[in-house]
Amino acid sequence: MRILKILHFNPRWHPIIGGIITHISDIAASLADFEHEIVTHGSPGRLRFEQLSQNLWVRRIFPIDRKLFPFKNNLIRKILYPSVVVGDFLRMVLVNNYLRETMADLVHVHGPASGWMFEGVQAGLSVPYRLLSFLFGSKTGFSEYNKPRLLTLHGAPSEWNPSESDSERIAGFLQDFDQVICVDDHILDYIERALSITGLSRTPKLTLVPNWVDAQVFHFSELPDTSRLIVGIVGRVEKTAMDIDLILSLLRRSPPNTRFRIAGAGDPVFVKNVFGGVEENNYELEVNVPYGEMPRFFKSCHLILNPVTTSAITRVTLESMSSGRPVIMFGKGSRPPIIDRETGFLVERDVNQFLELLADISVDIHGSLSGISKSARTVIEEEYDLRVLMPRLRAIYEEISDRKD
Repeated sequence: MRILKILHFNPRWHPIIGGIITHISDIAASLADFEHEIVTHGSPGRLRFEQLSQNLWVRRIFPIDRKLFPFKNNLIRKILYPSVVVGDFLRMVLVNNYLRETMADLVHVHGPASGWMFEGVQAGLSVPYRLLSFLFGSKTGFSEYNKPRLLTLHGAPSEWNPSESDSERIAGFLQDFDQVICVDDHILDYIERALSITGLSRTPKLTLVPNWVDAQVFHFSELPDTSRLIVGIVGRVEKTAMDIDLILSLLRRSPPNTRFRIAGAGDPVFVKNVFGGVEENNYELEVNVPYGEMPRFFKSCHLILNPVTTSAITRVTLESMSSGRPVIMFGKGSRPPIIDRETGFLVERDVNQFLELLADISVDIHGSLSGISKSARTVIEEEYDLRVLMPRLRAIYEEISDRKD
């Protein structure tokens, strides 16, 4: 039986918390009979090539990506911006040269639906996408090499306010691929709309393979045996990622029988400054909790608030539910896998609704949460465990690699 070699590309593959790193690592560990190589952008203090496990390698393409590791001085950042653009172009050319020459059976790109180099140049110089694509598309795109090409979308730009230029950029990027996997229903809907607007003659096959969670790592445990309700808040502390104002109001008006534990990701100084104006006896803050420590964090809480402002479910929700911790998110009625009062809680973006919900739960914590806790775990085991979903990815790999044999 032929051993497939999968080349994974993501520009932001770095040892940070969860996300795409976990996604690719799960694939390599679960499909251990395949060989996996990750190609990513160069970063300070990292080797150009290293072996991470028996079947997983990472190759970093330099120069350093200054969009990921920007200069801290704003004046220097502005003066050196042209060199950053040149570095972006050079790196992407080197990436694509390597992808063209690779002996891998297929190339699997992970990321948002946009050209990484084009996105930065458009934002900085207001250059039309069509002009950039005409001038540089053959050097920075994924279309000009004879390998099966698979894209997994973990998100899409401007999901909450799509414009025609977004759709044009996304469609131009997607047509470089044979098949596109979306990890969430809302991403699939967004991409279908974008493709319908542009009316491309060639469109990739679209497939839904939900984000997964390792249900053995995030294993079920009983709720804490405490009389005080412990609410975890998990997420990246950025205004575009969570409703910071609502969280601060919630902390300041914390019910007397409630304690908050926050796992905040982001710049440590910024995160601490955000919560610095709230009395510390209302909450505990942990910044950039290592991914391996998250099962311990979930276990310490009764339920988790995941305050994302987009339609994404996110790994936090899946990992919390897998741990037997109901999740509170924004929404109404049903936001699969969360069904209000059955597998979790959905509320409006209103601090009073949050306070009313927490007050109701705190009257009888175990009576309110035990059934929902078990139902949440069951949904994950049956539909979102990587052992359920990984065979679907294996089948896609085998099918798409056979097309070009």
